Amino acid sequence: MARFEVKVKHRLTVSDAIDRLQTVLQKLQRGGVSQLNSFSYLWSGYLCNFTFTALGGRGSGQLTISDSEVVAAGELNGFALSLARGELENQLRTQLEEVLAGAGSDRRA
Repeated sequence: MARFEVKVKHRLTVSDAIDRLQTVLQKLQRGGVSQLNSFSYLWSGYLCNFTFTALGGRGSGQLTISDSEVVAAGELNGFALSLARGELENQLRTQLEEVLAGAGSDRRA
């Protein structure tokens, strides 16, 4: 099992950040990413729990949205998925930066 964590700063309202993230999550759930076999999520206030399967493994985690930052953290189970952790973190960081960039997000690992 490998853990992952990505932090991205933003200058959006929490509501705007959630709206933008919701669009991406819906795309993932509809199968909008070729490497994902399945993806599901559930919002509870400013926290989004998610699970997915990819590369023969299973991942789970949380998106936590605050006034200035989004944190994605969780666990990757499965050999291939664990080996791909660095690439997954880079892709996740890039996606979050693009989605939250509307009002000037900053990069931070």
